[in-house]
Amino acid sequence: EGSPCFLWFLFQKIYASAPGSYSNLPIGKTERLTEGDSFLNSLFYNDANMKYDLHNHTHYSTCSTFKPLHLLKLAKKIGLDGVAITDHNTLRGGLAVRKLNRDKDFEVIVGSERYTDRGHVLGLYLHKDIRSRVFEEVIQEIRQQGGISIIAHPFRFLPRAYFKREGLSKDSYPDVIECFNSRTAGYANGLARRLAERLDMPKSAGSDTHFPF
Repeated sequence: EGSPCFLWFLFQKIYASAPGSYSNLPIGKTERLTEGDSFLNSLFYNDANMKYDLHNHTHYSTCSTFKPLHLLKLAKKIGLDGVAITDHNTLRGGLAVRKLNRDKDFEVIVGSERYTDRGHVLGLYLHKDIRSRVFEEVIQEIRQQGGISIIAHPFRFLPRAYFKREGLSKDSYPDVIECFNSRTAGYANGLARRLAERLDMPKSAGSDTHFPF
């Protein structure tokens, strides 16, 4: 399953054209950055060295047995600066882990993984559950919440798990492409990385952990 290794990530492309330039930000990013958010500051400065795992599941996903407290302890033990909790179609796991966290230097990002008609979408920094299952509408709901959208494992060739981008308008593309997922084959991760480079989009990685072993 790749856990509890928790693959850390560092965005290799920055949303803004240069450090401190916010002209290309999606909806909501500027407001959250001004609140001093440690994770978003790390996106804008190339010398940042913060380590996050952006794809994790707890037992609030029916396919996972990971208890929130166990996940939190493991993430801190291996030296991560934060994790995103992205349970399937619910925020309950992220809210539970955030409530347990007492470390101001460790960030818990509340999110979810939403199944859509074009693939799986991770939404980060969410405040309420995503309602739609239509890809374009999911991206819009995430933007309206000031969140970050990531297309998860875009070349995992399982029914409804890979990214069907044919005919998708540029306005409906996610913010980020997940280019390393520890539960996805290496060749598929390579295809995702090349897609991100071809589209000049930010990359992320995540363990996609489901189990504590």
